[in-house]
Amino acid sequence: MKSLFAQAAQSATARAVLGLPRDDGNNVTLSAFLDEGGLDILLQAQVAAGVGLTSFAGRSAMRQGKGVHFEDFTPAQLSALLTHVFEETGLQMDEFGTRLGKIELLQDGNLNVRGTLMTRSQYFGYVERVLALAQAVMTSGTCRRPGSLPLALRMFDCYPRSGRSVDDCFGEAAEVTGRTLELCVAAGLLPGIEVEARLNGQSAANMLKMGKQLGDSYRVVLDLGNLDSLGFDDEGAVAQAEELLGLLAPWMHLKAFLGRPGCKPGQAIDEGAISKFGPVHLDAAHMQFLPRFAAALPGLLDALGLKPGQFRMTLEPHYLKGGQFGGYSWVGGLGAALRSAQYALGEAGLGFALTQYEDLRPDNGELVKDC
Repeated sequence: MKSLFAQAAQSATARAVLGLPRDDGNNVTLSAFLDEGGLDILLQAQVAAGVGLTSFAGRSAMRQGKGVHFEDFTPAQLSALLTHVFEETGLQMDEFGTRLGKIELLQDGNLNVRGTLMTRSQYFGYVERVLALAQAVMTSGTCRRPGSLPLALRMFDCYPRSGRSVDDCFGEAAEVTGRTLELCVAAGLLPGIEVEARLNGQSAANMLKMGKQLGDSYRVVLDLGNLDSLGFDDEGAVAQAEELLGLLAPWMHLKAFLGRPGCKPGQAIDEGAISKFGPVHLDAAHMQFLPRFAAALPGLLDALGLKPGQFRMTLEPHYLKGGQFGGYSWVGGLGAALRSAQYALGEAGLGFALTQYEDLRPDNGELVKDC
């Protein structure tokens, strides 16, 4: 009987089981939100390294016994934390899950930022503080590998004013989002707007309209789980995702929504009740979309100026606790998310590289070759 390594030469599924990249170059990089496994970031990074990941998306960690969002660290504190994680595990942060955007436009021109009233000037001061954190990570030289892509910043569009539609507030949203993107690009960072409930970016039509107005800096972080939770059925979510292919940022999020959202697209949605997320291999939308994405990937890489393997898929394993706004599944959620992605991506014709024995022991290359 052939070993699994021998079978892998002819079997995409066997290569996926082993975490071996495809020979044809149609590969992606797998990453994960570590704080969805718990706030001890070093422990979660050790688990992620143990299952073969080399990068992660970050939002929060324990500091002085409390869970603290990265935005509340100083640049020196964040750089020191991520340097420690990198030195201990080899994992680097490739995506900063910022809270930028997701702000409510108010009648008087001010902004409601997670319950805090801010003027436009105050808000953009906050934006610049977050960007300074990201730049500190980019320039520290001790927590990311040389030659890495610019640090990706996950952000959002705006909420419309209370009682008003997205269309009513489109111009204001474009002004605020556009200025934020300008600051991100000027800082040498890579922004992406996530598809999300109730925001301007809640449908392909809205995001395409915003992208047309704001230009190349407006890129979309695709998330089929979020599209499902907005009321689209599987075919509708796939259609939405395909419409957005030309606007994609160089990464997307992987999680599935496995329940009924209780609304139709465009209707009011109870964000707090959205808590039915699960692994992607259980979701018909992902199993339909990922092969189409695989076929489109070479063209996407050319359009984005990426090399094969540089498009990233970030796992979101918040299956057990938390919903639309994240949560925890502890370390088991990461394992379930990764195994699910390995199967779904392998079946779709997408490869990826998890760490192998020779990555850990490069001096044993000949031994591995002879096995």
